[in-house]
Amino acid sequence: MMSISTLWPVRIERLDTRYAHGGGLCVVTALLAFFGVGHVFRPISEPGSSGLKAGIITVLVALVFGTVGATNRRSGTDAQFRTAVRVGAAFGAYGFGIAALISAAHALGVGAALDWSFTVAMGGLAGLAVGIPIGDGYANLQREKRVASRRKARLQQGSRRMEILYRVARHNIRTEANIILGYTDLIEATGEHGPANEYTDTLRVHASRLEAISTNVHRLRRIWETSDETVETSIRSLTDRALSASGLSDAERLTLSLDDDAIVASHPFAHWALEEAVDNGLTHTESDTAVTVRTENRDGYVRLIVEDEGAGVPLIEVESLGNETESQLTHGQGLGLQVIYWATAGAGASLSITNRESGGTRVAMEFPVVRSEQPGPDSGSTAAPTPAR
Repeated sequence: MMSISTLWPVRIERLDTRYAHGGGLCVVTALLAFFGVGHVFRPISEPGSSGLKAGIITVLVALVFGTVGATNRRSGTDAQFRTAVRVGAAFGAYGFGIAALISAAHALGVGAALDWSFTVAMGGLAGLAVGIPIGDGYANLQREKRVASRRKARLQQGSRRMEILYRVARHNIRTEANIILGYTDLIEATGEHGPANEYTDTLRVHASRLEAISTNVHRLRRIWETSDETVETSIRSLTDRALSASGLSDAERLTLSLDDDAIVASHPFAHWALEEAVDNGLTHTESDTAVTVRTENRDGYVRLIVEDEGAGVPLIEVESLGNETESQLTHGQGLGLQVIYWATAGAGASLSITNRESGGTRVAMEFPVVRSEQPGPDSGSTAAPTPAR
């Protein structure tokens, strides 16, 4: 024999959840309404206007039915609707109980006559009318909290996976690059000359690029982790850190002209930007030309400028700086420019990369001055601070 659940499975499922709760609440509302206006049908006379009481009960019933219908339409799930109905029922029971206590206390006293049925019904209906919207809001809040919790869990899981991927990939890239460079050195050590030397040079170039990519991936990660941090440092100290860390300070092709040693605000790893700019200039410039590092003062800012005479930077590479997404057309030159951009993006600093008309590239990093370091003739005293703009 075919059962009812086979004929109407969806209907019965909904009756067991949303319709059952909504229907039960409507029945309770109707009973309270009938109880509240029962004096109209009774032969005895109760105090107060019967018409006004009936109007108040009617308005409360309309509010209850209206909020139930609106909550039913807004609720995305049966569980959310059930929560709203249960909270509303709790408020209704609370209002009903308070009104009953008031009526009982009044009946035991010596006060004037009180229409206790109307009072109790009004308390229950008012509790329902107020409680259902509150329950709906509470259910929405709980749903948003669950959604936020799941989203946070997914983000944390994704972050852990990316951390593992980052560490493994960076380690493997550096390891493979070092192996290639090691075997390249062994080949060159044989002293044999011929076409193989050209292949060896090509291997060395690409292995060095792999190693640079690994280094810059690590640097970008550290820069982004500290993107909100700011430090105060002198221009000379920033320059020394950038050039000494990579051995660039002794380069014969490097010309330094630091006329200002002001204290500036910068990102903690701003020296990586200068190091990368100088290294790019030396790498992409002919061996008989120099790379210049100099400073300029400009309205409360100090510009640290790196100029070379190389082939210049492709415009598409400059335009891609700061983009959150990368396309196949905008990642051909590695991550060096990205390190320069992000290491100067914070602490009120700015970056300008242009191709010079005479040839080469001009990288200008502008840092806000915190104070000027200008020793007096008798001691190492410091001049009054220069306000940052």
